[in-house]
Amino acid sequence: MVAIVTYKQEYNQYFEKYNTEWLNKYFMVEAYDKHQFDTVQENIIDKGGQVFFVKVNNEIVGTAAVQPMATGEYELTKMAVTQAHQGLGYGRLLVKACIKWSIAKKLPYLLLWSNTTLTTAIAMYKLFGFEEVALEQTNYNRANIKMKLTLSY
Repeated sequence: MVAIVTYKQEYNQYFEKYNTEWLNKYFMVEAYDKHQFDTVQENIIDKGGQVFFVKVNNEIVGTAAVQPMATGEYELTKMAVTQAHQGLGYGRLLVKACIKWSIAKKLPYLLLWSNTTLTTAIAMYKLFGFEEVALEQTNYNRANIKMKLTLSY
């Protein structure tokens, strides 16, 4: 059975573990990433964001978050699926959950920062309607693309 569940303190280990896995595979864990891992409750949940997890037969296999930013905007961030479960559509389920939650919160749009070497992820974001926008200063050294999804009601 596959389910999308929301943040619980006991799931926080997976948020850090799976994101660290993919960051170390393609890039490196940056100071801002570590800050996000260490302050999920304070900087995502308590500020009005949400973290989602894919649960397969009672095992957490992936995660993604919608994080409020200091600008009042919201970022789709920290999406990762453990390598053993990639290619099974769980990333799409996470993006759908983030979008559905954002619509329910009446957010005007979602932003994300990525890297164009992650061609599969970029293609998936485009399928959901994310479009490339101008890239300005960002918290992520690895980011070379910024995308925006305008939400419709």
